[in-house]
Amino acid sequence: ADAVRCASSISNEADDPCYGSLLALLPEARVLPVEEPNVVKGAEGLVRKQFGYEAYAFSQRDHALLFEMQRNHVDHFSKDAKVLDLGCGTGVFLEALSRAGIEACGVERNDLSVRYARGLGHEVVESGALEFLEETQLRFSGVYCSHFVEHLPFEAVERLIQGIAHVLSPGGVAVFVF
Repeated sequence: ADAVRCASSISNEADDPCYGSLLALLPEARVLPVEEPNVVKGAEGLVRKQFGYEAYAFSQRDHALLFEMQRNHVDHFSKDAKVLDLGCGTGVFLEALSRAGIEACGVERNDLSVRYARGLGHEVVESGALEFLEETQLRFSGVYCSHFVEHLPFEAVERLIQGIAHVLSPGGVAVFVF
């Protein structure tokens, strides 16, 4: 239903007969409140007001391919681990951990990605990763950080490493993917 609501910011029943078909399949999407669309009418038709992470996460990525790429990293964590996925996005690695029977939670600041991952049944804290690491009292036996470090300035990477050291239990494993 959330996906159909998100699609409403790009299309609507009058413009696209496929959208009406989706609503027929998911009638509960009709009753959900629809936020102000992130598009405006331009000279060339609908144009995004701004490009947000969710546009990339929900339309530009191949989730099945990402799952296959990331599931190999599950082997770095033991079955009894409790893993923290920093910048977990829509929960691809959380899903891989879940399928392997490993307890995990994620941290993500993008609200639509958080809602999507929670909709899949994953535990996700809506927060910036650095803020979460600096404020939490939780401890984890594993930390997973995929394609996050390269988006940070050097000073923030130092904060990230210190924060991971703060939440990682003695003998724990931190996995970084670049």
